[in-house]
Amino acid sequence: MRHHTDTATFHLSKDACRAVLAFAGNDRTRETLYCVRFDPPQGAIYATDGHALVRARNCGRSAGMAYSVPRPALEQAVRMLRRGSDELLVSRDGNEAVLEARNDRAEPLGSLRAVVPKAEFPPVEQVFPAVPVEHPVSAIGFDASLLARVELVQRAAGATTCKLMLGYDDLSPAVVETNDRYDATTWTAVIMPCRL
Repeated sequence: MRHHTDTATFHLSKDACRAVLAFAGNDRTRETLYCVRFDPPQGAIYATDGHALVRARNCGRSAGMAYSVPRPALEQAVRMLRRGSDELLVSRDGNEAVLEARNDRAEPLGSLRAVVPKAEFPPVEQVFPAVPVEHPVSAIGFDASLLARVELVQRAAGATTCKLMLGYDDLSPAVVETNDRYDATTWTAVIMPCRL
């Protein structure tokens, strides 16, 4: 994944789009979670459904305000990507998000605009541990469908391994971290436990 600091445009691969969409909420009535958050000042992308959260960090920082792209718009834009080498360019123009699909020769495949939701994305940065703590674990249960999303993050990063850190009690989330093989992007997923 690349982020151009001069234009505040995020460049996402098809795998990166699939990874963030896997974590975005599906409930249309929860507008704050039914989207993917792009944060140029932090150089980060976030998505959450309230049970699991993903962050792609170190995408390059730039001026501009953070904004959200509605899930349906991002899904529609991903359908324009034909091959794995195609990419999606995401930027903001006033109160609209601009999504442009391009092939590996930078030729346009299609574009669309979506109104940026007015609802505020939840403050998720506090969920990520500042310094992951590793402790012995007893019995913690996780929803297998949430853990399956980790594979999408790993594929988006082009990584062969990822680090899984479990908390010290049955209420602590699992934290999965991997670095992008192609650039400095760090992917972090936080998955909440379920009761056994």
